[in-house]
Amino acid sequence: MDVHQLANLLNQLSTLQAQISRVGASPVTDPVSPYFIHPDGSIRKPEPNDALYESWERSNTLVVSWINHSLSAEISASVIWNNVALDLWKDLKHRYCQGDRFRVAELEEEMYQMKQGELTVTAYFTKLKSIWEQLSSFRPVPDCVMCSETCKCGLDKMREYRDENYIMRLLRGLNKQYSNVRSNIMLMNPLPDVNTAFSLLTQQKK
Repeated sequence: MDVHQLANLLNQLSTLQAQISRVGASPVTDPVSPYFIHPDGSIRKPEPNDALYESWERSNTLVVSWINHSLSAEISASVIWNNVALDLWKDLKHRYCQGDRFRVAELEEEMYQMKQGELTVTAYFTKLKSIWEQLSSFRPVPDCVMCSETCKCGLDKMREYRDENYIMRLLRGLNKQYSNVRSNIMLMNPLPDVNTAFSLLTQQKK
């Protein structure tokens, strides 16, 4: 799914939640309940005689529908028999995860070739950020789990290198009119985060 498809998917989910809430309160619509449907997370399937089984079943049906509606008709027809969200997701992952490496290569090539050109700085930043988010979904940097206040495993440093790389991509693709503010940002020590750098660029435009 691209960013636009994901946005449409979330809108569909919101609509479904609103429809359910009109019927009556349930764990699916209660944000405190573990069966509340939101964009991430997981919960173990209870036994059929468990009091929460019906809530799990409703949640599962909603997620299965959510996934199926995000697929092309051809792919959806090949998995329509699978009515458990976890199994459906594993099936799709097994089929298509091998293509992730090629997609990552495509995204990285697109990122390095990206130039502002005739785009506004906002449109240029938005396109880059979409690429970064997709790269992060394919190759996320894990969070520290064993370190205390100070990271000793190196993951924080990897995240720092990645963020610096994103800032450099943003700055290097800008048009010449931003050369002064670009130089000023690159001289900052430490570098600002990406959103702060973008804010400085929009101030330059104003």
